[in-house]
Amino acid sequence: MKKTRIVICAMMLLLVVMLLGNATTFPAVAQGAYHVGVTWGSRYQQEYPEVAEMGYLCMDIRGIFDQSYPTWVANNFFGPSTIASYVYQCSDSVKSMPIYDYLATFHVGHMFPYMYPYGHYEWPPEEPYPIWVIDGYVRHYAYYADSGAYYGITDVSLYPHAGAKHYFTMIWTCANGDLFVNPLTGQLCYGYYDSAHGTGWVGMPYAWTQTTGLDKTGYDPPIGSSNFCYIGFENMSKPVTESFQGSATRNYGNFIRRFYYHAVINQRSIKDALDYATLDMDVYGVNSFGASELYNGWDKYEMGQTWKCRMRVYGDGNNFLGVVG
Repeated sequence: MKKTRIVICAMMLLLVVMLLGNATTFPAVAQGAYHVGVTWGSRYQQEYPEVAEMGYLCMDIRGIFDQSYPTWVANNFFGPSTIASYVYQCSDSVKSMPIYDYLATFHVGHMFPYMYPYGHYEWPPEEPYPIWVIDGYVRHYAYYADSGAYYGITDVSLYPHAGAKHYFTMIWTCANGDLFVNPLTGQLCYGYYDSAHGTGWVGMPYAWTQTTGLDKTGYDPPIGSSNFCYIGFENMSKPVTESFQGSATRNYGNFIRRFYYHAVINQRSIKDALDYATLDMDVYGVNSFGASELYNGWDKYEMGQTWKCRMRVYGDGNNFLGVVG
């Protein structure tokens, strides 16, 4: 246990040092002086070509943020550092330190099904202690740590660590951008609090933003405004090594790189950065994100059924990364 605490403390010190760049001394900084960009990635159950591209992608995104130092400070935690405790501690550090005013998070990897049990205690006759009886399960959302599900990131555990300052999040996994029916209200939602069974916060967009009020169509001019934007996938995501809509030279990893380039370096809005990144893929007839397969959806046959898949943009696509209000 002591060794674990030492590793965690060292990790968080490294985060602070790396977020402040490679300077040998800490500069005098004003409150809210830095925006933070962090990348995470899990290699769990991924084949080597995908792992290699995921690793290069996370390095490249970090490099894009580094080009905007000192406005942006960044770190890449792809691989072994991608475990729940580090993700949560990174989020807590950004929330609690006044010098940081904005967090942009990217994660790539696999999701895993997270069926959270609920039940009640019973005291059988002639037994010294009550026993826990499972009555059923509630579907929650999660994605793998680098080591698997045991240290994976779950909606219910993440929620207390996120919210404030977590203004932009892109989770490139399956299912963690699902739009689904709230069993308590019968309405379409991306998250809710399970008061019926006491299993807590449901939905990864809800967990990262701590709000259920984001516009569900944040790319098409959003209804209202919000400082938050969350991008994720409903049902299946695209492998980063897959060709972008049949392109012979560009894959979805290239699309992600170009999105961050336009959003951070060219300082375009999230909506415009999605459009320009799509245009950069140079696919005939696909000249905007709204014309792409990511936006319009595609069918994927898995596990004995056909799934309708698409990328979801929740919140305000007119936002600019690093800008609040």
